[in-house]
This record gives sequence, C-alpha cells and structure tokens, in this order.
Amino acid sequence: MKTLTANIIGMIFFILIGVWFLINSLLLPESEGTADVGPSVFPIISAVGLIIASSFYLINDLRNRRNADKEKIVIPNRNKVISAIGILIAYLLVMDLVGYYIASIIAIPLLLYISGVKNVMKVGILSAGFLVFIYVGFDTLLGIPMP
Repeated sequence: MKTLTANIIGMIFFILIGVWFLINSLLLPESEGTADVGPSVFPIISAVGLIIASSFYLINDLRNRRNADKEKIVIPNRNKVISAIGILIAYLLVMDLVGYYIASIIAIPLLLYISGVKNVMKVGILSAGFLVFIYVGFDTLLGIPMP
C-alpha cells in the first residue's frame, strides 16, 4: 500500500473513531453538582480534538497528493503487530466476561512482552502501576467505575 493511500484511510478511520467516541461521550451521565466538570467533559474534548486533528491532516494530504512519496509501506515487525492486534481484540472480548482489571492483568504483560520488555520485575511494576493509576484516577477520584 502506498503512503498517501494509507494516510487517507488512516485519517478517515480516526475521524470515524472520533465521531463514535463523541457520540458515546455525549451519552455519559451529567454531573450532579453545578460546579463539577463531570465525567463526559474530557472524552468530549478528546473526541473533538481527534476529529479536528485528523481532518486537518487529511486535508493536508489531499492538497499535497502530487508531492506525496510513492513508496510502499513496509512493516518490519509484522508478526509483533499482528500479535498485538490479536491480543487487543481478545482483551476487548474477554473484558466483558471477566471485567476490566482481570483482563488487564493478562493483557498488559503480554503486550509488554511483545514490545520487548523481558524483565519480569519491570513487567510487574508497570502492570501493577498502571492498574493502580487507573483505579485511583477513575474509580476513586473521578467516580467512574471500570467495566
């Protein structure tokens, strides 16, 4: 696949993800207090930012398509990429069955291993640290329970 074609497909994909994210963010519950920001503000800002940035990049690529390089895209670590995609798909499917935290305890170390982190201590600290951060940040501080 040529670089320009991949960029156009990628930006359309990210615009669609942004629209989906924005629609789902608008369905989040409103804040109970008048001064609270609420759980939907950050996802809405992120979705709008993704849509705007992807649109600008898409327009820029379409304007400069004559000057675009004609090289084909080569993925040097194709097996790692395919493995990571498979783990993420399995992660999404398993999350509904066993919950966010248990699925994350399985998926995060696998993704770190594929990324090249072989030190067991580092994998454990990164996995536990991430889960503690998510629990404290979302469940405790923001009051957003994870699935």
